[in-house]
Amino acid sequence: MGAMYQLDTTPPPLAPSTYALTRLVVQAAQDAKAEELTVIDITGRTSYCDVLVLCTCDNSRHVRAIAGQLADAVWAARKLRPLGTEGLQTARWVLLDFGDVVVHIFDDVSRRYYDLDGLWLDAPQLDPDAFVDNSRVESADTESADTESADTESADSSSDDSGSDATAS
Repeated sequence: MGAMYQLDTTPPPLAPSTYALTRLVVQAAQDAKAEELTVIDITGRTSYCDVLVLCTCDNSRHVRAIAGQLADAVWAARKLRPLGTEGLQTARWVLLDFGDVVVHIFDDVSRRYYDLDGLWLDAPQLDPDAFVDNSRVESADTESADTESADTESADSSSDDSGSDATAS
């Protein structure tokens, strides 16, 4: 009898350039308030890309805005324009093709109807938070905490100032 072979279905790690582009897209989508962010590693499963990034928006205006912000963010960081863009006119489902990374931006109804999450159920899903630059998050948290404490101090000092002016007069 012939030897039994077992197929290794473990996906190879993302190429550094693909990882960097995915990270950029995920961060830009989060900054733009995209919802239900999903990152699917389809490396070796298709010839057209290695990563799918899916996200959902509340309405067509939000879909268009996120598509524009993602394209602008990738251009600003990498001087890369989408190889193709589809769906901007109706803005129910917009596709941005960045080569190794393809982004799908859906309104809620279209995301449920086309169910790309279900289509790629057997492909590994990557945690979107793993692509977030934690120093940016910590910096934003620190800035918002500093702003809140500065606002509180400002309100306290203006109360103190008005009280001291009244007693000085």
